[in-house]
Amino acid sequence: MAGTGTIFLITTVVCLGLVGCITGYNLAIVKSGSGGVQFASLDVDGQEIIGLARLNSRLYVVCVMNSSLFVFHDTAPYARIAVISLSGLAGMGPGDMVAIRGNLYVIDWRAASDGGTRIWKVNPITLNVEYFANATGWTGTLATTRKGCVIGVSGNARLNTACPQHDIARLALPNGTIDPQHADQGRDDSYYVTVGWKSGQPHRILNVNRFGQLKHQYGDALPGNGTGQLDWPRYVIVTPTGNVLVADFWNRRIVQLSSSLTSPSVLLSSTSSVEFGWPQRMLLVVDDRQHFHVFIAMAETAPAWPHP
Repeated sequence: MAGTGTIFLITTVVCLGLVGCITGYNLAIVKSGSGGVQFASLDVDGQEIIGLARLNSRLYVVCVMNSSLFVFHDTAPYARIAVISLSGLAGMGPGDMVAIRGNLYVIDWRAASDGGTRIWKVNPITLNVEYFANATGWTGTLATTRKGCVIGVSGNARLNTACPQHDIARLALPNGTIDPQHADQGRDDSYYVTVGWKSGQPHRILNVNRFGQLKHQYGDALPGNGTGQLDWPRYVIVTPTGNVLVADFWNRRIVQLSSSLTSPSVLLSSTSSVEFGWPQRMLLVVDDRQHFHVFIAMAETAPAWPHP
């Protein structure tokens, strides 16, 4: 595939957890190099996955409107180990989560009258749940920095950083940024931010420096399914080689870009693999200096809400 530092080559499709290659999978696993892609079905009681994290050879999963933590082995066939109740999350339910230094950080949507959205620090061993930060206005997606901080974006065009020893820092995104969705940190300490989800607004990924100034961007002024277009870029991750992967939700594909947001290629799509659903979350797992893989949580069926 084209692009500086390209690391993925999809050569094989393997179906796990069900007999034959049929629909109904909620997880895709893409391996670097020529490792190919696998599909699996995590037993989450038919719910929609909204958060993924990995700690100590375990996959942790949270689902929409459910205050439970599903625990799985992190290798095929991804057998379920336990379901843990997070009774401390009394809001609408957990959203995204990240793992940092042995703990899970889970965002919990709450109404303003209930104190606003919060981030909780969860110890998966002791099950201790403690308050970490106020995340009112955040979109519900999280990532981490190399210094062990939690980052997220908010609807007022801010990139927020919450560190264990510091108050939340807020970085203003470029003028005209509309509806940021998710952010991840690049190798050069810049940030990649996906923006847009409604019709009539730009659907793009932005690359901004640590001062919030625009360096590069990819995407059209309007959503679409052609080259150079995105349709709800819901999630972004930066690989160890500096490549950028974007979950292009309504187009049912993963777009791969160089660090300068050029050389676009389709890493995985419903066209190349009918098992591929609607990508919602991505989790990067680094195996060693040369190899890594990406877990992609998918909606198994078309979302109930209309295409905006």
